Formats: sequence, structure tokens, C-alpha cells
Amino acid sequence: MNKNLKKVISSVAALTMVASSVAAFAVDFPDVESTASYAQAVQELSALDVISGYDDGTFGPDKLVTRAEITKMIVDALAERSSAEASTESTKFADVSADHWAKGYINQGVANGFIAGMSDTEFDPDANVTYVQAQKMLVSAIGYETYAQAQGGWPIGYKTYAASLDITKGISGITDSTELTRAQVAQMIDNAMDAPLCVIASWKTEWNGSKTPNLEVRDGKEGRAYETLFTEKHDAYKVYGRVTETSKTGSVDTDKVTFQVEKADNFDDEEVKADSPVSEDMYIGDSKADNYLRTYSQALIQKNDDDEFTILSIAAAAANKSVTVASEDFDENKSTDEALYFFPAGTTKGSTKYQLDTTNGVTIYINGVESSKSIAELRDYLDKNETASVTLQKETETGSTSTSAKYNTIMVSSYVTAIVDEVIDKTNETSVNFDTYSSGIQAKMTVNKDDDNYTYSFKLDGKDIEAKDLQQNDVLNISYDTTGSFKDSSFYDVIVTRNVVDGVKCTSINDSKGEYTIGGTKYKAAEGMDIDVETSTEYSLYLDHFGRIAKADENSVSKNYGVLKNIYKKAGGDYMAQIITKKGTEEEYKVDSDKVNEYATYLKYATFYSDAKKENKIDTTTKDWQSKVVAFDEPKYSTSQPKSVAYPEQVVEYSVSSSSNKITIKNGGVIAPTAADAEYKESGNKIGSVKMADSTVILDLSEVDTKDSYSVVSSLNDGSNYVAYGYDKSKSDNTYRFVIITEGTSSVFNSETQLAIFNGSEVIDKDGDKTAYNLVVNGEEKQFVLDDDVVITGNAGKTVAEDAFDEGDVLVYATNSEGYISRIYSVFAAQNVLNGSSFEDFRTNAFKKQSSVLADTKFADLLSDDDNDVNVVFGPVVDKSGSNITIGTVTTNAEGKYVVNYDEGLEVNYSNAKIYTYDFAARSDNSRVLLDEGIASTPDVKAAKTTVGGQDILNLEHEDVIDDVVFAVVRTTDKDEAQEIYLIVNND
Repeated sequence: MNKNLKKVISSVAALTMVASSVAAFAVDFPDVESTASYAQAVQELSALDVISGYDDGTFGPDKLVTRAEITKMIVDALAERSSAEASTESTKFADVSADHWAKGYINQGVANGFIAGMSDTEFDPDANVTYVQAQKMLVSAIGYETYAQAQGGWPIGYKTYAASLDITKGISGITDSTELTRAQVAQMIDNAMDAPLCVIASWKTEWNGSKTPNLEVRDGKEGRAYETLFTEKHDAYKVYGRVTETSKTGSVDTDKVTFQVEKADNFDDEEVKADSPVSEDMYIGDSKADNYLRTYSQALIQKNDDDEFTILSIAAAAANKSVTVASEDFDENKSTDEALYFFPAGTTKGSTKYQLDTTNGVTIYINGVESSKSIAELRDYLDKNETASVTLQKETETGSTSTSAKYNTIMVSSYVTAIVDEVIDKTNETSVNFDTYSSGIQAKMTVNKDDDNYTYSFKLDGKDIEAKDLQQNDVLNISYDTTGSFKDSSFYDVIVTRNVVDGVKCTSINDSKGEYTIGGTKYKAAEGMDIDVETSTEYSLYLDHFGRIAKADENSVSKNYGVLKNIYKKAGGDYMAQIITKKGTEEEYKVDSDKVNEYATYLKYATFYSDAKKENKIDTTTKDWQSKVVAFDEPKYSTSQPKSVAYPEQVVEYSVSSSSNKITIKNGGVIAPTAADAEYKESGNKIGSVKMADSTVILDLSEVDTKDSYSVVSSLNDGSNYVAYGYDKSKSDNTYRFVIITEGTSSVFNSETQLAIFNGSEVIDKDGDKTAYNLVVNGEEKQFVLDDDVVITGNAGKTVAEDAFDEGDVLVYATNSEGYISRIYSVFAAQNVLNGSSFEDFRTNAFKKQSSVLADTKFADLLSDDDNDVNVVFGPVVDKSGSNITIGTVTTNAEGKYVVNYDEGLEVNYSNAKIYTYDFAARSDNSRVLLDEGIASTPDVKAAKTTVGGQDILNLEHEDVIDDVVFAVVRTTDKDEAQEIYLIVNND
């Protein structure tokens, strides 16, 4: 769970924990099934770091245990690891080398008296431990050596006490000589750690003065204390009880639950009975105790030096009576308010009845939160949510094994589905915008990072990730508080899936079952998602955690869309169809003779005849005119019959025979388009009503009337206007699979258009000799090729030559769909205004004619859009304060000196601005355009300032100022946010 949660065990307690270090918390091993008889033992011992797994994350329950390994485990159970690791002496055993990994543990085991070796000189550390050897070690480790010897010694005495102390509980079907597995050893050590310790209570002085120990079994009887290795060496207590509150059901902190201890031989040094249960708020740690709400469980609880409790492990007790079923198996027809029916998994016959305790009432929890739903409302909920998990529970009475005769608690875990579109990560929150999502939730999920009353978790392949690590098209199954709105939920538990099945064809659809056979596999739609698939079409499937389809993207290669450009008769006699393909290429395919006239009717400006001699034209406005066509003339295009009008009405879906190269036009002809003339909105990826998916093919036909050229569009400019036509709308997400744009792909300017600094040009060999500009833009130098028909506009709307610019000139530009610069505006009124001048001349002109330095182009109109008001300003930089500077307006004072009034300029914030510098003083053989020089401003010289009417006036001609005046061209958004600052200085 990702939060700034309180520490489970304080740093002080970590240093002073009784004979041990901080608990490691339980590990979920993938090879230990939760239903395994030894699972709880493994969980408890791994929580206390008595045992651990392998480097690959597995536990290896079936691997055998050596004598050295079990010795280490028992030493750790006795919390004497530090002593073992500090041991430097060699062992007394000849077969344990000085560098053997277990040397210290073996020494400690000998010192504790629970091992003696195979002989005085042999330990056999790498031999596998046997069942009887393990019994002897554990009986001795917890203090019963004397009693075992009195009972017959090796081996019978140790076996007798191992059985009476339940050390062998859960171990069966083996003999004394059986070599033990890790699962069996874990179970035996766990049993031994929960057995009463036998300790020396006092010493008895014999007649001869010798002392013998008085042993006492600390079993909690007859006034004796109850002590085990758990309680004495690890401050841990095995108890029975239940979680009664979580952060989702009450006022408990997000990292805690309220646990009611109902039965314990020793909890915090006191016996607990059912008639006097004890409730404490406890840290969850890694135990997942919040998933055990109201479930009678056995738990291992540890106390630290700050008297705080942490649940190290928890498992449902055997007395707990519950059943878990799936909502997709819910039998709505037979279910009533008195009983719920569920089919056996995967069947639709013979549903099982689960009687509800309607007399005393049924408590319903959905995603861990108590729900006010009635049984009737729950039935409707289960009928509509097929991926929910339903646990019906007969709750035990406090501290006992007796249960309700009927089910009185129902816990439902349900998920909604969403596809990630965009992730915006900020300091305090992460916003996850959805592409498509289940009905009933919002289009965005906001994760608050610093809200202590709020929790969230994101798990990918079972591992925690951060919200900021989500990727576009990730499938999310989200659990949240359904008692309120999705956006107001105090928690989100999210399963992230990146399971994509590519290139599979849908072969059948069963509407009655909601099943789709795709790639030979049957699928259903994800919870709350409406998918649109068609037979004989290939898809990329985005599957959720439950293997259901959250999104079906039609493969870009699965359907051929194109513009039927023309049909003509080839010299050899074959009729050919010319197609502008979705790849932006032109291809020709043969047309069957019996299809020629039909396909020709798809051409908007063709001329049609009812006779072979072409003497009788057909009126195409009459009914069923297509059936009368006998002959036709190819279309003729003109300004009154432009291709840009015809082509959008001649889009077809087609297939081509690989053997004959013949075309077949599908679906009875042209595809009717949805037209839009509107701004492109990047947030919704749409132009007006034409919404696009990532896989949508966009064909640029904006130059078909002038150049007869076409190309695929890779990106669109947010806020720019386009004329678009959408084809083949998806029913699942309302996106169009194919789009044509006839206007707007070239020469687009908007609020994202940045100032570019000219830094040279050259002729390159690309599609023939072309001019390329080297421009400083977005903080780095890049090269852009000019389109052959580039339009360059300067002051007063005059055309500027390609070679007019020189180093330091400023411009704004736009590119066409091929990435070539097709439109340029000069920002300065003149070209070569810096490199062809001196600082003194530039400064004088700027003082005299500040308003004439920039071109008279209305940059505010050119660059502004719905997202931002943009402007380009010029002037001296003055009054730097924090992250703000002022672009001053030059005026003259009474003495005729050029001055700036600090209070009358434009104050802008430059904290997020790209800053470039042109330095007149830089060597002419180097570039004078500099990057990353930081901000600069005109010196704020006290002697050059006067105050008039409470306002500060700076004399720009003062001797301490004039040679260091800093000018700037600034592009602003929202009036006062600088996006680029181009400083003009003379750092001589």
C-alpha cells in the first residue's frame, strides 16, 4: 500500500527489540499455496526471520534440510543469531571447517545444548536431518532435555515429549529415519515455538552442597506464567480473534486495523477468554490483515518497546465457515431474499443454495466497506457485475467455534475497468486520465500522495508500482468505495494488466452469451466495457486481470481503406482502379469486367451514359440511376469540381486478390463520412465530432488540388482548425478507423509555437537540392528543411527571400505533414538586424523606435488559441526580482534622456522559460547565439534612478548603465508567463 504511513516498528524499538532485530514480516512465496497445511507455519516463521526463501523468491517446500540448516533455524528461533555470527572459534567437530558458513550457528547450538553431533568429533553438517534428529533438537531447545532423558533418553524419551508437546503435530506418514523437507521442518519449529517452555525456576542445594535445578513448565497452569519462544524471545503472541474495523469501515488509520483478541493463552502477558475479549488497534504490516474483516482467525501479533502491536501473520481459523463463489455463476432466477444460489464454476445447471440469516440480519460489505444494500439490491448488483468475488460467511460467536446455522455476512470484491490514456504526475498528486472506462465512474482518477486519510495501491504482476509508472493502454481493474462517487473514494486498489494479444481474428459472436471467439479462444467483455468487434477482422486485444476484453483495437493491417481515385481502361484492354491507399501511396488494381460500371458509379464527377456510344447522359439525381449505366467518362477535376470535394466521397474498403491482382470493393460501395470543420483537441484526440484512436490512419489530402500529392499524417496540432472526414466508426469507443483531412495540415500556428533563433542555413541533398535552416528551438539546435513552396512573410506582409536571414534573427514557423517548413514569419521588422549591426546602433534604434523593432504581424492573433493568449514583446529588461523581470517601455524625460519607468512595463515570470542569448561581444568566428546562459537584466544602478510620484525611473543613458542595457524578445502566454526569452546583450 503506497502511503506515507507511520512506521510499523519505531526506530528506537528496532534497536532494543528483545534479543532480536525488527521483524522481517511475512513473505508470500509463490510455491506455498495458502491452503497448504504448513502455510501458516511458513508465514509465521518468515515474519520473524527464522526462515527465509531462496534468491528467486521461492520457498522450496519440498527441498530437504541439512543438519547445518536446521541448526541455524533453531538458533534463529532462539533469537541468538547475533551470538552465533559473533562466534569466531572453530567448532569441536573435525568435519566443520573454519570457513564453513554454519560454524557460528553450530557453536551456538552446542552451547545451548540442543545439538551434540554424531560423535564427539563428527557433526555431519551437510547430511540431511532426519525426523527423529529434529525431534531431539527441538525438545532440547525448549528445555525438556532432562525430562526426555528421564523418560528413556535417545530416542524414545525425545519422541515421547515431542508428541506430548505437539511438536510433531501436522507431521504424518513418515518414520524416524525419514529425511525432512523444508515444509516439515517449518511446521515442527513453529509447533515448538508455541509450546510451553521448560525453564530453571530455582536451584536446590543438596546435602553435599551441590546444586540441582528445579525445573518448571511455563504452561500457565496453577499460577505459573505462560511462556513460549514466541513470547519470550520475540515478544510475539499467538491468538484467536477477528479484525473488527479497517480504515474502510471505521476511523482506524490507513495502516492499521482493530483486532479483537478473543482467545489466547498469553496475550501481552495475560490470558484472554471469550467472555472478556481485548481490542487493540494494530499495524497491518505485510500481513494483509485488512482482508480478514469479521473472519475468525489465528494471528501472530508482535509488540514493540513502544507498546505498539503489529500483526505479523494471519489465517482463517479452521472453525471459520465460509465459501467463496464468483458472481458470474450467480443464479438470479432461483435466488431470493432468503437464499442465494450459485452454479458450480463453469456450469449453468444444478445451482447450490446458500441460506441467509434473515432473522438476525445479514451484514453486507462491498470492497471492505459496509453497504446499506438490501438483499434484493445485492442480487441486482451481482447480476450486473460478472467479475465480482463473493464470500458468504457463517460468523463464529466470540471466542468459540460455534457458528451461525445460516450465512450472516456477505463480502463482495468487485472491480470497474478503465484504459489509461495519460498520466500527469505532480508533487502532491498523480492524475490518471482514462481513454475508455466502465459506466458509472469518471474519466479521471486522482491519486493524492500526502493525504493520510486516503490509501491506494497499484499492482502489476503482483508487485507494487507507483501511479506515475502507469503507461498508455494499461488496463486497470479498480476497487473503490462504492457507497459514494468514484472521484470521492478514500481508497483505490488497482490491478494493472499489460496483456495484449496481437493479430487475432474474430471468427464468431454469440450475442446471447456475450461471447466472442477470437483467435480460437472465447472471450467476454471486461466489466462495464462495451467492445465492438466484427467477424473476419483482426484485432489487438487488451485483456484485463480476469482475461476479459477491455479494448479491441482493429489492426491497422486488417482493413484496407482507400480513395477510389479513378477507373480507366488500360491500353491492353483491362480496366484498372486507381486507389490512394491508407499508406499515402497510389496503387492500381484490375477490375472485373462485370464490376466496372458499378465501381465507376462511386466516382463523384464521372459522366455516365445509358448507351455504349455515350449519346445519352444519365441524370444522376434520378432514382436508381446506377442500374442504367452502360458506359462512362472518367472524372474531370477543376476549381468547380475539386478533388478535395470528390475524394472524401470516394472512400472504400477493399481487398485485392494476391493471385489475380483484382480488386473487390466491400460493403456495397463507398463509406459515408462524418464531416467536421473544427479545432483539434489533443485531450480528446478529436476534431469536432470526429474522434480518433491511436490506431486511426489519418490521410492528408490538403494538397490534392494544387500538387496532386497525399501523405499520412503522424500528428496534429492542438487548437488548430482542420476539415476532417471520419470513416468506419467503432461502436465500442466511438472512434473512427480512417480519417481524411482536406484543410489545415499545413502552416499551423498556435500557442505551442515557439520562437526560433536563426543560426545558419545550408543546401542539402534531400529529394533533390533543398534549403535547410539551422534553428535554435526548444533549448537546442535543430535542422529543418524548407518546403519548395515555403512562404516567408516579413514586415508589412512583404515576402522575404529564403537567404535573407542571418545569425541571431528571430522567426516563428510551421511545418507541413512531411515535416518541412512551409510557413515562416519574421519576428524582427528587418532581417540581419543583429549580425549586420553593432550593439551601439541596435541600442540607438531600440531607444528611438522600440515599437518598430518587431514586425507588425499580429502575433497575438497568429499564435493565440483556446488554451492560451499569446503575445511577442520587445524591450529593455529591468527590475529583476525573484523569478520576475520587467520588459520596460522606453520614453524620454524632461532632459531628453531615454528612461524606463519600472511601474509601467510588462512584468513576466521566467521560472519556466527557455532562455537564449545573443552576445554582440562574442567572437565573430564563433556563434553569438548562446544557450543556457541564464537570465540577465539591465543594471539597477542607484545613481541612475530617480523617484517621480512614488515611481522608480531608470536613466538608460547613465554612464554606469548605457553599455550594459539588456534587451529581450519575449513570447508570453496568459499575459505574464514567459515561455521563451531571447536576451540581446553586449558582455564586453
